[in-house]
Amino acid sequence: MKLTISVVIPTYNEERDIAACLDSLMRQTVKPDEIILVNNNSTDATVSIASEYPSVKIINEKQKGITFSRTAGFNAAKSDIIARIDADTIASPGWIAAIKAAFDSDKMLCGAAGRVAIRELSPKGHFWFSPIAYMLRKIGDFHVGSAPIMSGHNMAIRHVVWDKIANYVHLDDHQVNEDVDLSLFTLKVGKVEYIQDMLAKTRMVELFFNIPKIMRYVRTDKSTVELHAKMDPKISFQYEPTE
Repeated sequence: MKLTISVVIPTYNEERDIAACLDSLMRQTVKPDEIILVNNNSTDATVSIASEYPSVKIINEKQKGITFSRTAGFNAAKSDIIARIDADTIASPGWIAAIKAAFDSDKMLCGAAGRVAIRELSPKGHFWFSPIAYMLRKIGDFHVGSAPIMSGHNMAIRHVVWDKIANYVHLDDHQVNEDVDLSLFTLKVGKVEYIQDMLAKTRMVELFFNIPKIMRYVRTDKSTVELHAKMDPKISFQYEPTE
C-alpha cells in the first residue's frame, strides 16, 4: 500500500518565515499529499502569504495555543502519516521521501523524530550544525527520561496512532510541554525512532538566549512527566499494524 502524507504547520503571526517554509515543501523530491496550515488568530500577513499557494489548505483555530492549533491540524489531516514542521522550519528536499521510507520499511514504527540543523547558521541550501541540535535533543531526552522526544519542528506519526491518543493529549500550554506530551503518548503506543535522513533546519539561536522560555520548558517537562505518571495504567494504547 502506498503511504500518503499530510504536513501540518501551526502558525501565529509567521509572515517573516512562512513563505520559505512553504517553498521548501514545494521543492520536495516526493510531494506531500496534503499541506495544512493552521491559522491560530494571526494578525499579520501570514494567511495572505499562504493563500498564494494553491495546494495549501488553510484552516482556522480560534482557541489560542500551540496544542490547540496542532490538534486541529492533526484532526483535519486525511493521510496515513501526519508530519509536522513549524513555520520557521525549512525542510530539506528529501524530507518527505525520508519520512515515507522510514514508515514504509518498518510497519511497527509509530513515530519519527527528524534531524535538525540550525537555520541561522545554515545559509541558502545548507543544513549545518545538526550535531549541536542533536546534543541538545539528547539532553532533553535525559531530562524527560524517555527517548526519543519528537520536536514539533520536525516529526511525524501514523494517523492510526494519533487516533488512539487524540482524546488523551493534554491541551494546557501552561502545564505541559506539548512535544514531550505527544511523544510520551506515542511511546505508549509503540516505537519511536530518530531518522537521520529526515532533515530540516529551524531557528534556534534566538532560543539559546531566551532564558525565561528555557526555564518554562524545564518546568513543563517536569509537570508533563508527572501527569503521565498519574495516568490510569489500564488504558490500552496497543498498536497493531495493518496492510
